Amino acid sequence: MRRILAVILWVASAAAAMAQVDESAVSVARLDYLDGDYDKALAVIVPAAENGSAMAQNILGDAYDKGNGVPVDAALAVEWWEKAAAQDFDRAIYNLGLHYAENGDPERAVGYYERAVAMGNDFAMNNLARLLEQGRGVDADPEGAAELYEAAIDLGNNLAINNLARMYLEGDGVDEDLAYALSLYRYGAEKGLRDSLNNLGAMYENGYGVGQDRLAAMALYKQAAEAGFGRAAINLAEILIYIDNGWNDPLEGYRWCLRGLALGGIDVDPDDCDAMAEVVGPAIVAEAEASVAD
Repeated sequence: MRRILAVILWVASAAAAMAQVDESAVSVARLDYLDGDYDKALAVIVPAAENGSAMAQNILGDAYDKGNGVPVDAALAVEWWEKAAAQDFDRAIYNLGLHYAENGDPERAVGYYERAVAMGNDFAMNNLARLLEQGRGVDADPEGAAELYEAAIDLGNNLAINNLARMYLEGDGVDEDLAYALSLYRYGAEKGLRDSLNNLGAMYENGYGVGQDRLAAMALYKQAAEAGFGRAAINLAEILIYIDNGWNDPLEGYRWCLRGLALGGIDVDPDDCDAMAEVVGPAIVAEAEASVAD
């Protein structure tokens, strides 16, 4: 009897040790996964997920969702996220909310977001706030959205900074407050956020909540464009080409327009560069295209 008990205790101790080793290995594999070394990462992640590691299950769900090292399989992604969510792994709960929000089921997304919010997940706070703004899957509640954005910002969420600033800039469900919007964009710009730099530039260009200052706007647009924000490059090009302020430079402006097209983004419209091309003329267009190609 003593021998059997000793064996049971040894097995339990070995299992606990193995679980600890697995979690340590999963943490290292997670870094490999983030670095794009999917084969190396999944060699650890798959068995760890099968053995019950919530972190590994969440990563494996992401792999199937994006096709990272495995074929894309939305059903398997959800299955693995659900396993991790059953262990209250907040990132997996958030991922399930995101999955349903992006696949036409906002009501189901809200339930997962609310659960993740209760666990302090700032990404879920930001996304639930957006649904509350839009009234998708839940009754519209802009004030509640603003509160969630504030909470997410307090936890360091960068996306919420621009979302909340936009609400106060547009008076979208809250009282318009240009000074507060400006302070939020400045805060985001100090953190180097591309959207914030661009939006702060727009406030200076148009004199929203601050004295009009096109030089400051140009500097901010350039910083955002150099960080890879396509719309900011287009905005800078428009000032250099259209605004008669002593700093006109059609050639440099059209170069920035081409850079903006190359960077892309949902707010980048090729028609903008076509219109600028008509203003600067074919010779400058050709020179700009040659210099960008070089």
